[in-house]
Amino acid sequence: MNRVGYAILILFCAVAVVYFLPFNPSNESTEARPESMGLLTPTYRAEGIKSRLYGTDGVLIHQVSASEMNHFTELGFMVFTQPEYDIFVADGTEYAINADSATLYEDNRVVLEDNIIIQSLNIDDFIRQINAQYLQMDMVSKDINSDALIELTGAEFSMLSNGLTGNLARKQFALIDHVKTEFIVNQP
Repeated sequence: MNRVGYAILILFCAVAVVYFLPFNPSNESTEARPESMGLLTPTYRAEGIKSRLYGTDGVLIHQVSASEMNHFTELGFMVFTQPEYDIFVADGTEYAINADSATLYEDNRVVLEDNIIIQSLNIDDFIRQINAQYLQMDMVSKDINSDALIELTGAEFSMLSNGLTGNLARKQFALIDHVKTEFIVNQP
């Protein structure tokens, strides 16, 4: 046999070895799938939860209730369905916050989504209610912000804005992109 014959024989053997190697691509995809599916599966789940957080001085800071909570430990967040937050500020102000869903991250930041209502329970507050579809809040500092449509209402006005920054504890709010304001005139 000459060189060409040996080259053809080696090429034929290499193709045969590659062709008959045990290779099953479906096994690799099923091995990768459980890891990604594990991240999407909550570490634990609770229904009808109620929780209270007290400060070091024993004063109630906030309480939370929700119809359902899913905790994703490896991802570092909790997802609440139909959450209701009651926030108590040092000056005696109390806020009731409701939304369709909320995600609480390990850095004490909560992202509220869909049908959000922040209501001041103090009748003397200038801004009595904030409505939104998306809002972020720091649970420690009480800072809030959103770049979505926001409606602020008070006793004699209603304001629309395409975003908001503010702080519930200091009762300071800044509209990012003011859309309109309507004043309500009370007739004697």
